[in-house]
This record gives sequence, C-alpha cells and structure tokens, in this order.
Amino acid sequence: LLAAQLPLQLMEVRDSARELPDNLRAALLDRTSRGQTASRAEMTWFAILAQLAPAELVQDPWEAQWSAWLDDAREALGQALGLIPPGPQSARAADLGLLLVMDPCYAVRRAAYRSLAIHAPDSLRGFVEVGMSTETPTALRRRAAEAAEWVDVTPGQLAALAADPELDVREAARAAERSARRRVWVDDYMGTVLSAAREGGDAVLGAWRHGAALAQLGDDGTLRQLRQRAQDPQIEPHARYWLGHLSQQLETRWRKAMIEWPQPWEQYDGAIEQGDGTLSKDGEATVVRVRYFLWQSPGDHVKLPSWGGTISSFGEEAWPPGGASIVKPGEAELTLQDGQRKGRVWCGLPVMPRGRHPVDGVETYPA
Repeated sequence: LLAAQLPLQLMEVRDSARELPDNLRAALLDRTSRGQTASRAEMTWFAILAQLAPAELVQDPWEAQWSAWLDDAREALGQALGLIPPGPQSARAADLGLLLVMDPCYAVRRAAYRSLAIHAPDSLRGFVEVGMSTETPTALRRRAAEAAEWVDVTPGQLAALAADPELDVREAARAAERSARRRVWVDDYMGTVLSAAREGGDAVLGAWRHGAALAQLGDDGTLRQLRQRAQDPQIEPHARYWLGHLSQQLETRWRKAMIEWPQPWEQYDGAIEQGDGTLSKDGEATVVRVRYFLWQSPGDHVKLPSWGGTISSFGEEAWPPGGASIVKPGEAELTLQDGQRKGRVWCGLPVMPRGRHPVDGVETYPA
C-alpha cells in the first residue's frame, strides 16, 4: 500500500512547487529504470519523472536498454516525453522521439509522434515529407502516414499518402485525416467544457452537449486533462463530478477504440507484470502451472490501489498426476515466477486446463 501511495505523495510535492533535492532526483531515476524489465513495466514512474525531474528523464540513455522492455514501458516513456514543456529539454526529447518512431509497436510510435509534435514539429514534418516518396520502404511510408495526424500537412500531401500503392499506408493516411479533424473539434469542445467547469452553476448545464461530444471524440490526451481537472479543488464539487463522469464515459469509449488500432492495445495507468507461476487453493492438493498477466493500479485521491489480471492455465500436462481437472471458484494463492512472491486472488470462474480466467487481487500486491 505504501509503495502504491508513494507516487501520489511525490505528485503532492510537485503541486507544492517545491524543488526536489539532487539525491531524490537520482533515486527517482534509479527507481524508474529498475521498474522496467522483460516481464514487468511500471509506467507511473515515467510521468512522475517528467514532471518532477524532466532533465533526468531526457538525459538518461534509455535507448541502450529499452529493447529489453515490454512495449508498455516504451509507450509510457513516449507519453512522458510529451508531458515535458517545450524548452531546454526539447532537443534531447526529440532525439528520443525520433528513435521511438521506428518502434515495431504502433502504440509506442503514436506516443512518439505526439511528443515530437510538441518538441520538434519541424522534424516531424520533415519525417512525413521524406516518408511520402514511393521510393522509400513501405514501413517508412506507413509511419509517415501515421505521423501526419500530428502535424500540419497540405491536402496534396495527405492525398498522396491516401493514394499509396500499399493498403496499409492508405488506411493509415485515412485514419490520420479523421483523427486530425476530430482533434480540432475536441480542442474547441474542451475549451468550452473547462470554462463551464470553472464557472460552475448553470454554465455546466449550458455546456452539457459539448461534454457529451467530448466523451465521444476525445482520446487519451483528452482523458488525462479531464482527470486532472476533476481533482482541482478550486472547481465546485458538482462540476468536478461532471468532469469525472465525462472521463469515465470517454475511458470506456477509448478502450474500445484502441482495439481497432493496427495493433490492438490495452492501456494501463500503473504497472503490469507477466510470467509463469502456480495456482493453489487452501485445503486442496492440486497445484496448477499458469501463465499470468497482472495489472496494478496505484489509485488516486478517490480510488484505492487495486490489482487483478488474467491467468491462463496450461494443458492437462500441467496438472499433477491424478489431480482434479478443475480448480473451483473462490479464493486461491498465486505464486509468481520468482517463487518468492505470493498473492491472494479471487477466481470468479472455475479454472480448467487450457482456459483463460480473470482474477481480482484480494490483498495488497505481492511484494
């Protein structure tokens, strides 16, 4: 619980405008680096580092280690670069972004395009122009089409990408055009919604339809803004509730939208971990080998920390000789890959061979 609350405490330091001492900055950088492995990603730390120690974030040689990370960690780094205001760190942030746009994972590339649009829009525009030529490799043309969403391109340039011989490039160009058009609308609606929230009273009712449109058109950046404003104590409670309600609606729609991406994506706001472990129940001899995927949410000022995920049992060969062919619903003990950490989970459905089953954490995350 304390580990989950630490990010919140650090963000309170940010809100108080106090400067972090050098040793704490170094410790924060070290903690962020150690949280990224081939089986675990702790995404929260990148955003904290971006806001409390941006120089440390951009100067660390992440490119020397991120090939061993999960995709989620690289995506979180790309997102964090976009949280740094343009300024002294922009040149290095742009260097990292230009490396990340070549990532094989679309979600990572998308985060890199967004950060480049903030720190080096001319470089991103040049990337699009270079990638437009049909003489360049298909993968580069597809990336140019994806990036066109985040820069001002002429109708002729977009039309050229939309007429590319390769279907993947044409689809990316059409998706970029739709997203860019929605972003113009979203910026307008967001201004109206936030103005109404600050004013409160009847202004919220007057902007209600704009909020409904925002929930249908916004993306993860919109979601981040709404969540931040929903925690602003200077906004009246009923307006904060409205912003929270809009963020919930938008989150539901955005999760569905990410499934339609070229590479379907699930976004997590805390940490994830995957590996092979075992599942057992009290009073039963059966110990089953499982592959787990777990998420851990740090919580916020409203929600408590929580965790859960899915377990996938292997085939019958993973079950002990003569063991039961089913683990009944209820509380069970999940032992993680290192063999040392154990956590209590709730299985709402029977666990059977070759099945994939959701689980909920019953107690604090295995430490």
